Amino acid sequence: MVRAAPHDVVAPRLGAVKLEHWPRRADVDALRVLAVVLVLVVHAAMVYSPWQTWHVQNDVRSKWLAELTLLPGPWLMGLFMLLAGRSAFYSLEHRSDLVYLRERTARLFVPLLAGTLLLVPPMLYVRRTLEGRFDGSFIAFYPHFFEGLYPQGNLSWGHLWFLAYLLVYGTILLPLLRAIAQRYRGGRPLRSGGIGLLVFVAACASAQVALRAPFPQTNALVNDWANHAQLLPAFLFGFVLAADPALEALLRRTRYVTLALALAASTIVAVYAWPGNFGEALPASDSWRYASFWTAESVATWAWLFSISAFAQRGVTRERPWLVRSREIVYPFYVLHQPVLVLIAWKLVPLHVPLFAEFLLLTATAFIATVGTCELARRWQPARLLLGIRAATPSPATR
Repeated sequence: MVRAAPHDVVAPRLGAVKLEHWPRRADVDALRVLAVVLVLVVHAAMVYSPWQTWHVQNDVRSKWLAELTLLPGPWLMGLFMLLAGRSAFYSLEHRSDLVYLRERTARLFVPLLAGTLLLVPPMLYVRRTLEGRFDGSFIAFYPHFFEGLYPQGNLSWGHLWFLAYLLVYGTILLPLLRAIAQRYRGGRPLRSGGIGLLVFVAACASAQVALRAPFPQTNALVNDWANHAQLLPAFLFGFVLAADPALEALLRRTRYVTLALALAASTIVAVYAWPGNFGEALPASDSWRYASFWTAESVATWAWLFSISAFAQRGVTRERPWLVRSREIVYPFYVLHQPVLVLIAWKLVPLHVPLFAEFLLLTATAFIATVGTCELARRWQPARLLLGIRAATPSPATR
C-alpha cells in the first residue's frame, strides 16, 4: 500500500505509482465541501442584499449580509474551477480521450440538460410570480419557460451555467491538458517560482481591468469574456497544481504572504462596496479607481485561491468519516441547492421573521433539505444518472 507523501516532501511522479494505489487527497475533498456550503450561504444571503436582484428578496435588506455575498464572490467559483482542474488531471491519468469525454458528458451535460428542464423552471416560476409577470400555476407556467432567453425571456440554465463552462473548458482544452500531463510524466516539473506566480496574477488582473467594462458577467457562455478570463485560468491552474508537487510546495511556503494579500485586497473591495449602492457605484471604466478596484478584486481572487489551497494541504491530512460520507453528495448538492433554497425562501420570507434569525433559519433549513434530497437521490439509479453521480464504487484514483 502506497502512503500519501508528507506535505513537506515532494510526491513521486504519477507514472512511478500504480494509479489504483494513488491515495485520495483529504484536503481536496474538504475544499469541495467548503465550496458547496459557501455557495449555499452566499445564495441565502442574496435574499437580503440591497445590491443584487435575486429570485426571492426580503423587503428588509442588510449590507452586512450583502458583504457576505461580496467577499467570497471573486474566488468562490474560481475555487470550484480549480478543484475541477485537479479532478481532470487525475481523470486523464487513467482514461483515454474518448472515455474522458464520455464521462464528461455523463457527469456534466446530462445534469445540465436535466437540471435546465426540471430544476430551473420552478425557480423562474417563483421569480416571475413575485415580479407580477405571471399569475397561474406552475403547470401553466412551464410552457412559457421556453419563451425567449433570460433575462428578458425565461429560458435559462440558472446556476447550472457552471456545468456548461466546465464542459466546454474540459473539452476544448483537452490537447493542452494532455501536453501538460505528458510533460509531467516526462519528469519535467512545471515549476516557475514566486516570480512566475506574480506574473500570472498580474496577467489575470490586467485581463479583468481590460474586459470587465465591455464584457460584464452574464454566465451565458457567449461573449462572457471577463468571466472566462477568470475561470479558465483557475481550471488550468488546478490541473497544473495536481501535476506538479513543487508548485504545491511553493504555495505552502508562501501561504502566510498570500493570506495577508487576500485579506488586504478583500478589505479594499469591502470598504469600497459599503457606501451607497455597490451595483450602481462602480467607477467609470476610464478612471484609475476602476483599474484599482478590479486589480484588487483579481488579487483577492488569486490570493485566496493560493492560501486556501495551501492551508488545506497543511490542515487536512487524513480522511474523516464526514469527508468520506460527503463524496457522493457534494456534486448533486451543488446542482440541487439553489432550487431547494428558492422554494424555501418563497414560503419563509412572507412570515416576516426577524432578519438575521430568518437568514440563519433559511440557511439551516435549505442545507438540511438539500442534504436529505441528495441522500435520497443517490439511492435511486435514475436520479444518480440525472445528477451525474459516479458509479457506486468509484476507483480511489478518480477523485
